[in-house]
Amino acid sequence: MTKEYDEKLLRRFYKYGKKIKFYLKKPYKNTTPIFIMGSGRSGTTMMINIFHRDCRVEALDENDPNIAQNYMLKMDKVPNVIKASKASFLVMKPILNSFDAKDILKAYANAKVIWMLRNYKDVIASSIIKFDTVVSDYMKEYVLHGIGSNWITKGLPADTRGILSALKTSEFSCHSWMALVWWAVNRTIILDDLIDSDRFHLVNYESLVLSPAFSLENIYKFINLKYQKKTTRFIHASSIEKGKTIEIHPQVDNLCKKLIFQINCKCQKHSEMSTSLSDLPVL
Repeated sequence: MTKEYDEKLLRRFYKYGKKIKFYLKKPYKNTTPIFIMGSGRSGTTMMINIFHRDCRVEALDENDPNIAQNYMLKMDKVPNVIKASKASFLVMKPILNSFDAKDILKAYANAKVIWMLRNYKDVIASSIIKFDTVVSDYMKEYVLHGIGSNWITKGLPADTRGILSALKTSEFSCHSWMALVWWAVNRTIILDDLIDSDRFHLVNYESLVLSPAFSLENIYKFINLKYQKKTTRFIHASSIEKGKTIEIHPQVDNLCKKLIFQINCKCQKHSEMSTSLSDLPVL
């Protein structure tokens, strides 16, 4: 029995256990919606699975028909799901709507966002294994030809596309294009000043898998829920530095490194003014 199978089995056990627990309860009057966001392959599944195993929390994946269609969040469905929730915390994972984090925080006054941030080369390695070149091709086709109908074309800010269009892309590999997806999504943190919000929590993937108890204690403190030590189960650091040998174009590498620097500066400034952020992204 693999760890992945074991995790799925336990997750299913908790899923049905929650149904029994909440069956006779009335909808909670003031459910807190929590959105897990960030670039794909950054530990968002690991994070939602932690909440799936928490009996105090209702958790919905990015493909749950109650809130999504074709893996995209249906904003008109969310209010009713929040209203009908019988848990005090409703965690959702609209990963393909990460460009919309600021709008989501505006739409729901008590909403919170947990943003997963992972080393870009490890994200590239994981994405290529999982999706081949599908995601990198989305970015390539849109930047070069302005075509496509997917989450990138729908969410990419005009300012970001302007920067991408100015790049000399003739020598870009699929790895470089995938790095630009990472850059574009995580640039949302800077463009929308998300770190300045006390309803936004940045989680560094490497910190989470290397020091899970420390990171999770901060996450649970952020959402105002008591931390339970058993939630560290199935967290592992085996995928760290899987992409360390990946080579990307210097233009792209510079963009990614600059973004990391900007995020670190923002985090440092924020941490000087507030104690709510303790997972600084040292990538």
